[in-house]
Amino acid sequence: MGMTFFIAKILGALYMVIGIGVLLNVKTYMKMMDDFINNAALIYVTGVGVLIGGFAIVLTHNVWVLDWPVIITIMGWSALLKGIALIVFPDAMISLTKKFITMRKTLIADIIFVIILGSFLTAKGFQLI
Repeated sequence: MGMTFFIAKILGALYMVIGIGVLLNVKTYMKMMDDFINNAALIYVTGVGVLIGGFAIVLTHNVWVLDWPVIITIMGWSALLKGIALIVFPDAMISLTKKFITMRKTLIADIIFVIILGSFLTAKGFQLI
């Protein structure tokens, strides 16, 4: 269970900071997403990084339980699959990102979810709840 709390602290803090950053700077992050989809090398490098992060989580925390630690496992598998998709299907990922950019209300809702998830994982990681 020690690894669960360790990963929860890292992912929780990461999600909170990223979520708050995006929420406070929506226009800047929308521009970054637009820049991202126009840079093939960045898509590839991001895919490799996300794939490595996903593998790291899956290899150290492949815990399928009916409790909150399964969130970390799902996040790991999601990252692994996203990394694979960015590397193997970059054009499809570009197309999805273009659609996502046009849905500002969905972006805001997703970011609020990311902040809530990050807060939950941080609280669980530091055993505050």
